Amino acid sequence: MSQESAIWPQGMPPENITLVLKLFTILDDSSDDSGQRLADEIFISDGRIKNGMHTFSGKAAEHGVLEIAGSRKKAWDAWSTRKHSILRVYSRSQEATDDILFLGTLAATFPNGKSATGEFCARIIFGLSDTQETRIKWFEVWADATPFVTAMNMKD
Repeated sequence: MSQESAIWPQGMPPENITLVLKLFTILDDSSDDSGQRLADEIFISDGRIKNGMHTFSGKAAEHGVLEIAGSRKKAWDAWSTRKHSILRVYSRSQEATDDILFLGTLAATFPNGKSATGEFCARIIFGLSDTQETRIKWFEVWADATPFVTAMNMKD
């Protein structure tokens, strides 16, 4: 996760910045425990992730909604490496830093040896965990998958 060039809104609590950076560090980690880490360290107990057609909830699976802890089981099937970078973070005001939008990039490599970089936009709503620690309540991502699908399907 790259933060060196990221532009954060003034007034953004340091714990929120740390949490967002940790989120992307875990998303870029192919370890078997990454899904459990998201559930335990990043999201409130009923937090949600929405990425395209996929929605993952902190609660047990029901009605086709998968839980966050299991959300990473197949996440690395089509990827070899991933590296997210945050470019710019926006909030309505210095006082309203519990609901942010941001722009970023994702650089990835694939099992066929090809690579691609694409842009994404995401929204995060922060909340408090059962222990009153800042966590993520809602995380939604919008991205154009074209560069990644193209690279995944390329042949030598």
